[in-house]
Amino acid sequence: MDKNKLIKLKECEYKIQKCCSLCQWSVFLPFSSYFGTCMKIHYKHLKHFDEERELSINRWGVCNKFDLDEEKSFCMVSNYVEFMDK
Repeated sequence: MDKNKLIKLKECEYKIQKCCSLCQWSVFLPFSSYFGTCMKIHYKHLKHFDEERELSINRWGVCNKFDLDEEKSFCMVSNYVEFMDK
């Protein structure tokens, strides 16, 4: 990363927040979609008579069951990984 860019990012306290798109339980297809599915959380949808289903989620949301997916975060965050919210 450019040295001056790194300095500016640190000066403004830049952070990459935890979010569903970086969680190991999320599935987003196609990649550019804002909405996807959480494969960890299930519920019974009142409008349907099906069995339990996976929870629909937004790419930018996050919950208390968040588990960082190292591979997703490496691909999506790349050399900004030091700015990941811990």
